[in-house]
Amino acid sequence: MVMFRIGDEVVCVDDNWSVNPSDFPEVTFPVKNQKLTIRAINDYGQVVGLVFEEIKNPLKHNPISIGILGANPEYDFDSRRFRKLDKHTFRNKLTAKLAFKALEEYPEYNPYELIEQEEFQEL
Repeated sequence: MVMFRIGDEVVCVDDNWSVNPSDFPEVTFPVKNQKLTIRAINDYGQVVGLVFEEIKNPLKHNPISIGILGANPEYDFDSRRFRKLDKHTFRNKLTAKLAFKALEEYPEYNPYELIEQEEFQEL
């Protein structure tokens, strides 16, 4: 599981919510590819809920939810629908391109040593 911290920048990768957003007209739901900043984190054990700077939602009125959430009973969103933004994506892609260019000249060179495996997959 990815570890999130308050202040991390994330992007929504899945906006197929387990509830129908139209059933919650007062709640603003993140949309796919939206970039957000984590404001609060609610840990429910198996599921981690994220609250964002860019989205201010009402508090839940369900007393059970408020009891579980404690001081932050605002609507939150399942962390599995988000990924952290890599601030070094451009650097890693540029490094990969330069490494492969060098490979043409020096075939014994290993470009995989310079780039993170995840970033390499995106090229």
